[in-house]
Amino acid sequence: MDYYIGLDVSLSTTFISIVDEKGKIIEEQNMTTDSDVIADFLNKKGLSYKKIGIESGQLSISLCKKLLSKGLNVICVDARHMAAALSARINKNDKNDARGIAQMMRTGLYKEVLVKSDEACRVKILLGSRRQLVRVRQQLNGTIRGLLKIHGIKIGPRSDRNIFNERIRQEIKGLDNTTFIF
Repeated sequence: MDYYIGLDVSLSTTFISIVDEKGKIIEEQNMTTDSDVIADFLNKKGLSYKKIGIESGQLSISLCKKLLSKGLNVICVDARHMAAALSARINKNDKNDARGIAQMMRTGLYKEVLVKSDEACRVKILLGSRRQLVRVRQQLNGTIRGLLKIHGIKIGPRSDRNIFNERIRQEIKGLDNTTFIF
Protein backbone atom coordinates (compact mmCIF):
# COMPACT_ATOMS: atom_id res chain seq x y z
CA MET A 1 0.00 0.00 0.00
CA ASP A 2 1.22 3.51 -0.80
CA TYR A 3 1.29 6.29 1.76
CA TYR A 4 1.29 10.06 1.42
CA ILE A 5 2.72 12.60 3.81
CA GLY A 6 2.03 16.24 4.47
CA LEU A 7 4.60 18.34 6.32
CA ASP A 8 3.47 21.64 7.81
CA VAL A 9 6.77 23.35 8.58
CA SER A 10 7.35 26.20 10.99
CA LEU A 11 10.58 27.56 12.42
CA SER A 12 10.74 25.32 15.49
CA THR A 13 8.32 22.45 14.81
CA THR A 14 6.92 20.45 11.90
CA PHE A 15 3.59 18.68 11.99
CA ILE A 16 3.55 15.41 10.03
CA SER A 17 0.43 13.70 8.76
CA ILE A 18 0.57 10.27 7.09
CA VAL A 19 -2.43 9.02 5.09
CA ASP A 20 -2.93 5.85 3.09
CA GLU A 21 -4.06 5.64 -0.55
CA LYS A 22 -7.70 5.69 0.56
CA GLY A 23 -7.24 8.90 2.58
CA LYS A 24 -7.33 7.30 6.03
CA ILE A 25 -5.08 8.98 8.59
CA ILE A 26 -2.40 6.52 9.66
CA GLU A 27 -0.38 8.68 12.03
CA GLU A 28 0.18 12.29 13.00
CA GLN A 29 3.11 13.67 14.90
CA ASN A 30 4.56 17.04 15.86
CA MET A 31 8.36 17.18 15.99
CA THR A 32 11.39 19.42 15.77
CA THR A 33 12.03 21.00 12.37
CA ASP A 34 15.16 19.02 11.67
CA SER A 35 15.69 16.90 8.56
CA ASP A 36 17.47 14.13 10.49
CA VAL A 37 14.68 13.85 13.07
CA ILE A 38 11.98 13.84 10.37
CA ALA A 39 13.83 11.31 8.18
CA ASP A 40 14.48 8.99 11.14
CA PHE A 41 10.81 9.14 12.14
CA LEU A 42 9.62 8.34 8.61
CA ASN A 43 12.20 5.62 7.94
CA LYS A 44 11.43 3.83 11.23
CA LYS A 45 7.82 3.42 10.08
CA GLY A 46 8.98 1.14 7.26
CA LEU A 47 6.18 2.34 4.97
CA SER A 48 6.27 2.92 1.22
CA TYR A 49 5.91 6.67 0.78
CA LYS A 50 4.63 7.62 -2.66
CA LYS A 51 4.84 11.40 -2.13
CA ILE A 52 5.88 13.71 0.67
CA GLY A 53 4.58 17.26 0.33
CA ILE A 54 6.08 20.41 1.80
CA GLU A 55 4.97 23.97 1.10
CA SER A 56 7.46 26.36 -0.45
CA GLY A 57 9.01 28.73 2.06
CA GLN A 58 12.27 29.82 3.63
CA LEU A 59 12.98 26.49 5.29
CA SER A 60 11.68 24.31 2.47
CA ILE A 61 14.78 24.53 0.24
CA SER A 62 17.22 23.07 2.76
CA LEU A 63 14.64 20.67 4.18
CA CYS A 64 13.74 19.31 0.73
CA LYS A 65 17.38 18.87 -0.26
CA LYS A 66 18.28 17.06 2.94
CA LEU A 67 15.22 14.77 2.86
CA LEU A 68 15.83 13.98 -0.82
CA SER A 69 19.44 13.08 0.01
CA LYS A 70 18.07 10.60 2.57
CA GLY A 71 16.09 8.83 -0.16
CA LEU A 72 12.66 10.32 0.57
CA ASN A 73 10.41 11.40 -2.33
CA VAL A 74 9.83 15.02 -1.30
CA ILE A 75 7.87 17.41 -3.47
CA CYS A 76 7.92 21.14 -2.83
CA VAL A 77 4.51 22.62 -3.62
CA ASP A 78 3.43 26.19 -4.32
CA ALA A 79 2.47 27.76 -0.99
CA ARG A 80 -0.06 30.18 -2.53
CA HIS A 81 -1.85 27.37 -4.35
CA MET A 82 -1.84 25.22 -1.25
CA ALA A 83 -3.03 28.11 0.96
CA ALA A 84 -5.99 28.67 -1.36
CA ALA A 85 -6.92 25.00 -1.13
CA LEU A 86 -6.41 24.81 2.63
CA SER A 87 -8.35 28.01 3.34
CA ALA A 88 -11.58 26.12 2.68
CA ARG A 89 -10.96 24.04 5.81
CA ILE A 90 -12.86 25.09 8.92
CA ASN A 91 -10.05 25.08 11.49
CA LYS A 92 -6.76 26.40 10.16
CA ASN A 93 -3.97 24.97 12.29
CA ASP A 94 -0.77 22.97 11.81
CA LYS A 95 -2.48 19.61 12.17
CA ASN A 96 -5.20 20.39 9.62
CA ASP A 97 -2.69 21.96 7.23
CA ALA A 98 -0.50 18.82 7.34
CA ARG A 99 -3.60 16.68 6.77
CA GLY A 100 -4.63 18.85 3.85
CA ILE A 101 -1.17 18.69 2.28
CA ALA A 102 -1.13 14.89 2.64
CA GLN A 103 -4.56 14.64 1.01
CA MET A 104 -3.47 16.95 -1.82
CA MET A 105 -0.44 14.70 -2.40
CA ARG A 106 -2.77 11.69 -2.51
CA THR A 107 -5.18 13.25 -4.99
CA GLY A 108 -2.54 15.03 -7.10
CA LEU A 109 -4.10 18.47 -6.59
CA TYR A 110 -0.94 20.52 -6.15
CA LYS A 111 1.49 22.66 -8.13
CA GLU A 112 5.07 21.52 -7.81
CA VAL A 113 7.75 24.18 -7.60
CA LEU A 114 11.41 23.81 -8.41
CA VAL A 115 13.81 23.73 -5.48
CA LYS A 116 16.57 26.25 -6.15
CA SER A 117 20.07 24.96 -6.77
CA ASP A 118 22.89 25.74 -4.35
CA GLU A 119 24.33 28.17 -6.93
CA ALA A 120 20.98 29.97 -7.31
CA CYS A 121 20.77 30.28 -3.50
CA ARG A 122 24.30 31.75 -3.35
CA VAL A 123 23.45 34.32 -6.04
CA LYS A 124 20.21 35.24 -4.26
CA ILE A 125 22.10 35.76 -0.98
CA LEU A 126 24.74 37.92 -2.68
CA LEU A 127 22.17 40.07 -4.49
CA GLY A 128 20.01 40.44 -1.38
CA SER A 129 23.01 41.39 0.75
CA ARG A 130 24.19 43.95 -1.81
CA ARG A 131 20.70 45.47 -2.08
CA GLN A 132 20.54 45.83 1.72
CA LEU A 133 24.01 47.39 1.95
CA VAL A 134 23.16 49.92 -0.80
CA ARG A 135 19.92 50.80 1.03
CA VAL A 136 21.77 51.31 4.32
CA ARG A 137 24.40 53.50 2.62
CA GLN A 138 21.66 55.65 1.09
CA GLN A 139 19.96 56.01 4.47
CA LEU A 140 23.25 57.02 6.13
CA ASN A 141 23.96 59.58 3.40
CA GLY A 142 20.48 61.03 3.90
CA THR A 143 20.98 61.18 7.65
CA ILE A 144 24.32 62.97 7.24
CA ARG A 145 22.76 65.47 4.82
CA GLY A 146 19.92 66.13 7.26
CA LEU A 147 22.21 66.59 10.25
CA LEU A 148 24.46 69.00 8.38
CA LYS A 149 21.48 71.14 7.33
CA ILE A 150 21.09 72.05 11.01
CA HIS A 151 24.39 73.95 10.62
CA GLY A 152 23.34 75.48 7.31
CA ILE A 153 25.45 73.11 5.24
CA LYS A 154 23.73 72.00 2.05
CA ILE A 155 25.50 69.18 0.28
CA GLY A 156 23.48 69.47 -2.93
CA PRO A 157 22.41 66.85 -5.42
CA ARG A 158 23.44 63.25 -5.15
CA SER A 159 26.87 62.60 -6.52
CA ASP A 160 29.65 60.06 -6.74
CA ARG A 161 30.44 58.41 -3.40
CA ASN A 162 34.06 59.67 -3.32
CA ILE A 163 32.97 63.21 -4.14
CA PHE A 164 30.26 63.02 -1.45
CA ASN A 165 32.75 61.85 1.18
CA GLU A 166 35.29 64.55 0.27
CA ARG A 167 32.59 67.25 0.27
CA ILE A 168 31.48 66.19 3.76
CA ARG A 169 35.09 66.35 5.03
CA GLN A 170 35.55 69.84 3.58
CA GLU A 171 32.27 71.15 4.98
CA ILE A 172 32.78 69.90 8.54
CA LYS A 173 36.34 71.34 8.76
CA GLY A 174 34.79 74.74 9.21
CA LEU A 175 32.64 73.67 12.15
CA ASP A 176 33.65 74.18 15.75
CA ASN A 177 34.93 70.96 17.36
CA THR A 178 32.45 71.37 20.22
CA THR A 179 29.63 70.97 17.67
CA PHE A 180 30.26 67.22 17.55
CA ILE A 181 30.23 65.66 20.98
CA PHE A 182 30.78 61.94 20.87
